[in-house]
Amino acid sequence: MDNPVLLVAVIVAVAAVFCTVIYFFFRSGGVDYSASGRSGFSRGGGSSRDADFCGGGASGRWQQHEGGYKDFLYKFDGEVIVAAIRTAEEEASGGIRVSVSKKHLAKDAIFTEALRHFRKLGMHRTAHRSAVLIFIAPNVQEFAVVADEGIQAKCGAAPWRRATTQMREAFEKGDFTGGVASAITAIGKAF
Repeated sequence: MDNPVLLVAVIVAVAAVFCTVIYFFFRSGGVDYSASGRSGFSRGGGSSRDADFCGGGASGRWQQHEGGYKDFLYKFDGEVIVAAIRTAEEEASGGIRVSVSKKHLAKDAIFTEALRHFRKLGMHRTAHRSAVLIFIAPNVQEFAVVADEGIQAKCGAAPWRRATTQMREAFEKGDFTGGVASAITAIGKAF
């Protein structure tokens, strides 16, 4: 380019776009997977009024994973998860979502944070109150399954315990995708 002013304008524009992308990437609280695909979610929000929650769920932790959020996502195949959700929801009356959070939670705060995210996503507003959230926090090696009251009344606690056991066993072997996919399959059968 012969015009230095134009060159500077182009460099500034490219830098602004780059900074915007970086800002939103680091501001994001994690990644959501649902039957419609993958999307980011932001920090905060949700209701702190969880006293009226009548659903159920289970939580767990794993020990073998050395990396954090980025390493987890690097080894996690979101396309397989979206396909598993679609298959599980084909004949189900409820919805399943998987959220991978980049937050550094306090020890044993996973279920409270999962419930907060469940509400933030509006999953408690389904027609039959039959939504299920699989919430994973790789930075603290913990996960939770939150089930709304409709599906909890129908199935009891066994499917959520089974799903968390399957996830823990697979996660300890480093199979994050397989662990979540098997949990989704178990949850789909509960519907």
